[in-house]
Amino acid sequence: MKNDNLIYNKLINWCNNNPDIFAVILTSSRSYQNNHMDILSDYDIELHVKNLKFCLKNDEWIEKQLGKIMVRWPLKPQSTILKDWITRLIQFQDGTRIDFQITNNIPKYHSHYDAGYKVIVDKENHAQNIRQPDFSKLNIKKPTKDDFEDKVNSFFWDTIYVAKNLWRDELFYAKYMLDNILRFNYFLVIIEWYIGLNHNWKITTNKYGRWIKKYLKPDIWKKIETTFTGASIEENWKALYNMIAIFNELANNISNALGFEYSRTLEENVVSYIKWIQGLGKTTNIKNYK
Repeated sequence: MKNDNLIYNKLINWCNNNPDIFAVILTSSRSYQNNHMDILSDYDIELHVKNLKFCLKNDEWIEKQLGKIMVRWPLKPQSTILKDWITRLIQFQDGTRIDFQITNNIPKYHSHYDAGYKVIVDKENHAQNIRQPDFSKLNIKKPTKDDFEDKVNSFFWDTIYVAKNLWRDELFYAKYMLDNILRFNYFLVIIEWYIGLNHNWKITTNKYGRWIKKYLKPDIWKKIETTFTGASIEENWKALYNMIAIFNELANNISNALGFEYSRTLEENVVSYIKWIQGLGKTTNIKNYK
């Protein structure tokens, strides 16, 4: 693994000797001091250039300046999220990861700068007018009453899909609903709201709940761990009920603190129904529910 100074010095020397590059800006976690950076953290680098031709043909310029490439994304240079920005995400053979976003636009304020940035090279002084980040963009946002009620309702709606497909022994669909839709669309959101509530809404857990373990009491984290399981149908039933239980606990905590309504009737009715589904025999002559 290369150290920071070596990476930055290579970039600075290359840019200083290349008249087509007029600004280099570091963004994301390495641009400010934080407690979550480690040796696997990547370098998010913006290159502001006068002509994009050098990076549109291939990636020879990267290997020439920084080292041998292990794997890249996308395979060929192209714009991905931002129009007029060429994306080159590079994993080098030595373990270094650099994510390049390359543009011929002058540096100016972008909303992602609120998550942190640091000017490495600014030959024409364009970047000096970019406002300083306040880091609020990443903070967990306090839900409205409608936000909260919608997440609760949607969570219980989708638990039924999990139950149906566990009963049918359709593992792929059941796991998709449990470990993708329920977990990331609703369960994670409730966990984040709980964390935000207990940190005055001035905290982030980063993408896909990367840091939630750091901000939860050990007993709550242990409960969350029980919502993860493997391929056993029976163990997935247990994981589903465990997820509902911790969802209920955290949602009640949030609703009480923010003055929202949490429908225990909805929870009780849905749990009763999925337990009925679980108890069905494998027959086409199914008795009516209740």
